[in-house]
Amino acid sequence: MMLSRPLLFVALASSLAYAAQATVDGLPAEIKSASANSARSKPASFSVLHAADVHKFTFARLAGKPKTDWAYAAIASVGDDGVTLHELETSQGIIFITAPSALKLPLNSFIPDNQEFIKNWALAHPADKNSEAPSFAENDPASIVCVTKGYPYRVDTSGVLKGKTITAIASGADHFLALCSDGTLAAWGQNTYGQLGNGPHGADAFSAEPVLVDTADALKGKTIASIGASLGASYALCSDGTLYTWGLLPMALNLGVFPSQSLPDGKGIQPQNIPTLFDPTTLKGKSITAVSFTPGGIAGGLLALCSDGTLFRWDMEQDTHNLIAMRMDNQSDLKGKKVILVDGGEALCADGTLAQWQGYMSSTEKKLHYGSVSVQQGPLLGKTIMRFSLDFALCSDGTLAYLAGNKFKPHWVAATLPKGKKIADIARGLCLYTDKTLGPAPLLRDQREPTDGDQSQFIAAFQGKTILAIATHMVLFKNTAPP
Repeated sequence: MMLSRPLLFVALASSLAYAAQATVDGLPAEIKSASANSARSKPASFSVLHAADVHKFTFARLAGKPKTDWAYAAIASVGDDGVTLHELETSQGIIFITAPSALKLPLNSFIPDNQEFIKNWALAHPADKNSEAPSFAENDPASIVCVTKGYPYRVDTSGVLKGKTITAIASGADHFLALCSDGTLAAWGQNTYGQLGNGPHGADAFSAEPVLVDTADALKGKTIASIGASLGASYALCSDGTLYTWGLLPMALNLGVFPSQSLPDGKGIQPQNIPTLFDPTTLKGKSITAVSFTPGGIAGGLLALCSDGTLFRWDMEQDTHNLIAMRMDNQSDLKGKKVILVDGGEALCADGTLAQWQGYMSSTEKKLHYGSVSVQQGPLLGKTIMRFSLDFALCSDGTLAYLAGNKFKPHWVAATLPKGKKIADIARGLCLYTDKTLGPAPLLRDQREPTDGDQSQFIAAFQGKTILAIATHMVLFKNTAPP
């Protein structure tokens, strides 16, 4: 029986679906009286900002809040009558403000340093500013545009990435990674839990510009084969099969912990602010060939597929908050099968079945429920699957199929692609075609056409550009000198 699965979320600039609405206790009176619904207002126009602008602007801190119980604001507009918010992030989570009840606060509601910055930002970015295409960093082979908190911005590649050839990119919720051909590994964005891998971290820590991940210790002499990121966490898989992680591991989210918080009692696994060898006890003598690194939950967490065919999943013990490992390849629908690909709570097997599971586990009890479906049927018959996630399968020939029907009788349906187009990669609402152009990811299953114009405007900004790679909220494209 096929498990019921969540649908792929298409909105490009939205926060992750599991970001819970926060309580408003202890916040200023203006915020207590504001409506805090799950929708958000968006800036009226699309504009690519500089990285320093978007990060400092996004995390403008409210006055009178200690760092242990802090609150930051993402601001929609600035005027003589105050600062209009469309999002508020607190130590309890995230509050989204709807457009009809947009929250306005006086400028003096923010800390003095941010007051001055907000004034300057408002002068440089008036509300009626026309949309603009991404700007370019001169003399660099590639440019990067990211989106965080709904704001697209150009990454400054004139520092540690200057002259580098980027071979891989990855993104979490509010932080990003880039791996270069010479082994350089850079990170930028929010650093609440040390996910940038360069040392100091905390609620106020972020880097607008790429910084070097600390590879002088654990990663010294290693060749990084692939990188990945999740909410508040990063990883590097090395060519020798060893796995290194930093930040807060995604299993912590099973406890309802968000990057704006610390673990409830400080017990068990703690954030790491530089790369650290992951679970050397369980993985002793093992060589990892593939990693799935997704937000925690009933089907998320960390998976590692090893060269000997063993598959492990890690979770966090509810009581002790210690890391626990479970071998998956000898369980239920996976027993006796050869796993060849993993993603989230799914495993693709060599016999053509896609096994799925949901549930939690602890040191004394396993609550996992399995299901499977054949991938050797319909439009997938005879195809080689290159990637899969949340009920879609991307094939090596550039075609895409998705599961339709109910959970008891699912069947594969070919996704409709633009004429002559083949898909090379998919990342959330973005689609990279084999001709190096960018487009919207095909709608899957029961999804409706997005009404948010930000995605189409974002994609339109890259018309005529050669797209090298995409990740969630992130586009790497070939640089050309401005005319």
